Amino acid sequence: SLVFVVSGCQSDKDNPLHGKDTDERIVMCLENAYPEHNFKVVKSFDKQKNEGIFEDENGLEFKVRDLIYNNTYHFGCRDEYLSTILKNEDFFDGFSSDRYQIFRAMLNEFPLSKRGFDHNKLHMLRVLFLGLLICDRECDGTIFTNYDLNTLCLALTFHDIGRVNDIDDEKHGIDSYNLLSKHLTSMGFTREDYNDEFLRFLMKYHCIDDEIAIKEIKRMNIPISQRAKLLTCFKIVKDADALDRVRFGIRELDVNYLRLENSIKYTLVAQQTFNSLKL
Repeated sequence: SLVFVVSGCQSDKDNPLHGKDTDERIVMCLENAYPEHNFKVVKSFDKQKNEGIFEDENGLEFKVRDLIYNNTYHFGCRDEYLSTILKNEDFFDGFSSDRYQIFRAMLNEFPLSKRGFDHNKLHMLRVLFLGLLICDRECDGTIFTNYDLNTLCLALTFHDIGRVNDIDDEKHGIDSYNLLSKHLTSMGFTREDYNDEFLRFLMKYHCIDDEIAIKEIKRMNIPISQRAKLLTCFKIVKDADALDRVRFGIRELDVNYLRLENSIKYTLVAQQTFNSLKL
């Protein structure tokens, strides 16, 4: 469930909440949170049951619970709209990307002792999932071959595989690359399947300041088109990793630091991902 708050003005004349009943306030709240959709009441909010049923323009019904800040100037509620969409589309269990399922299996089988800290296999799985969502949109402007996608997915899936702590550690990226490299052959990869130079860069620099990484890209002896592709991959990895900061609470994710416009669209999905993806 997600919280969205509508704030009114300090005068009745300009206050959009003035004169609105609970159902109307909920619809305003939903349309503020999901401006691309229209909503209406199916079953009025029952304060005793603490829930109401609403639907979007496509007739998709979902519950709204828990009124927040229900006063003259402020209003909010918890809704199940996004989770209902994802459940109906089998978004998590049946994610359409075959590549996701393949790399998910590789991660699950990777020999790694069980971790008790935050940068564990589930974190890496969520980063893979979110990275593929971002990549699906970003591919519109960048042509990715299977070779490129294998490289990107390896970086997304195993970016923290060599991490041994939860503290700031700029070395864990290259440690992860070195550990992964020892297993790639047994995982069925040859050098013809992925770009090792790109993979090393993406894993090493995913935990290092962007400015340093970009300077390194400019120094690399590769064609300009390849630099652009590597930069896009770098941004995808960084943003996917950043989106999973929602596991610490939504306030830990500052969307102003996301690099790709499309990444911002997945903040809500990232919240649902944290509760839904399983190895």
